[in-house]
Amino acid sequence: MGKNKRDNRPLKVLGINSSDIYSQRFNGISIIEDLHNEGIEYELLSDIHMRKNGISITPKLFRYLKDFLTLLERKTGFQSRFYFWTFALRFRRSFQEAQVVHYHILHNSFFRLESLKYLTKKKSSVWTFHDLWIATGHCIQPIDCSRFGDGCGKCPFLQRSIPVSRDRTSHEFYRKYNLIKKINAQYIVSTEWMKARILTTLPIESENLHVIPFGVDAEIFEPVSLETKKQYRQNYGISQEAFVIFINAHNDEIKGIEIVKELIKHSENEAIKFLILDESKFFVTSEDVHSFPRITAQQEIIKLIQICDVVLIPSLAESFSMLTLESMSCGLPVITLKDSAAYEVAGEDSNMAFSKVSAVLDILMIIQRLKSNAQYITEVGQKNRARAIDKFSKEQYVEKLSNLYRNNSGN
Repeated sequence: MGKNKRDNRPLKVLGINSSDIYSQRFNGISIIEDLHNEGIEYELLSDIHMRKNGISITPKLFRYLKDFLTLLERKTGFQSRFYFWTFALRFRRSFQEAQVVHYHILHNSFFRLESLKYLTKKKSSVWTFHDLWIATGHCIQPIDCSRFGDGCGKCPFLQRSIPVSRDRTSHEFYRKYNLIKKINAQYIVSTEWMKARILTTLPIESENLHVIPFGVDAEIFEPVSLETKKQYRQNYGISQEAFVIFINAHNDEIKGIEIVKELIKHSENEAIKFLILDESKFFVTSEDVHSFPRITAQQEIIKLIQICDVVLIPSLAESFSMLTLESMSCGLPVITLKDSAAYEVAGEDSNMAFSKVSAVLDILMIIQRLKSNAQYITEVGQKNRARAIDKFSKEQYVEKLSNLYRNNSGN
């Protein structure tokens, strides 16, 4: 392994995504060195770039048009339609030199989908579906929408991400459906949960849809000793006696914000502290809540996870859930929604899962079970750590992705 079979030159892969640093755990940025060790030279083009050497997909000449076109799409109900310059990707040197082009998130107001019909004929192509947008008429995650899987139209949730003012959801769904018929690509999803939904809504053959779970670096996301945990808690002003819950919160229905609100409300006087990754002032005020900005550095986030007793994933719709995996690797129990992608990642342990209909009650019962049994916390955490290493190592992720690139490079 590690080198292109034709010669000793690296296999060149070009990634296309809406952003670089913000989504680096998903778009290939975080594993560039690992891919290089496998004989893969990976470069990323993105619309929003924060790296010093980042390269924007949108040419300078057209950047002034982007905001106008984004507003126009929202008003008209069209999506990923008006950004005509993506046809010109074929003239970029990075595209011409690439042997494989890996498309990621294309729906954040920068890419015209129809350009894929042309671009995928020019280069061997891989497309990762990071959410269910490709299988809906406008939203990223349909949750329990009765129109999902039935051609959309008459959308009851036009304001869900990505919001639109006019209902063209049936038209947009079939536009995507027919596009898939005309493009030449291999597809990736990260869970069986996603695979089942993609195969039942889009005309993709099962052999062309690959389940490649993301991986975790178990040497970075690792358990810490009790002494280290005590020191971290002291540094953050967290009581040693408190039962601490970490939540990556979003002020969003899909991400379970109402569950978070109710849980904090019903946990008063229970010696429970919440570490919230977001500006909690936007949705809850409590002395039991310690909030941290979303731009908090990864190294600090790891410490915040490590000082907790349990991690809660309140989201009603995930396609994978990196936080679930990273928390497992840190040796912590993780509470997830039953029958979700995060639940799949966590090993489908029903004792650590809540249902939608009784979410807060279920979570409170799990918390009480954990609070009253420190040994149970340890056992669940050790099991999670073993599962993370066995099923979701970074090495496995890089190897599977590298093999897919090679098998579709024409070499």
